[in-house]
Amino acid sequence: MVSDQPLTDIDQVLNGIRKQIIDSVQYCVDNFSGFPKAEALFNALKNCTSFEHDPPRVELIQTAKTLFEKNYWGVPGKGDCDDFVVLACACFIANGWKHFDIILTGRSKVYPVHIYTQVNDGSGWQIFDLTNSYIGEE
Repeated sequence: MVSDQPLTDIDQVLNGIRKQIIDSVQYCVDNFSGFPKAEALFNALKNCTSFEHDPPRVELIQTAKTLFEKNYWGVPGKGDCDDFVVLACACFIANGWKHFDIILTGRSKVYPVHIYTQVNDGSGWQIFDLTNSYIGEE
């Protein structure tokens, strides 16, 4: 499923992300569970994702299944930072990691320019941003 609503406010986007995370958990259980540590999950996801900005004036928020099987660009794993947040959070849940955060950065709370996650897999907090090359990069 893809939420492709015009961007009206950050609350709408965060609610869309929350819904897409919930809808993605089973896909991630089936495809991305069993990782012992966040670094191994990061590397696996990094190898099968690629960044692409949303179309102008549209906020696409893709479930994990849509990201890999039927996304807007027709290229498995292609999405932007909010798609990667959906994927990462659903994977954290699928792997039993209960301690994670979603982080918004940018101009203001109303108009952030980037979103990413951090997770504690039991060995400490790590930045988990699939737009970066390595886990832990800021």
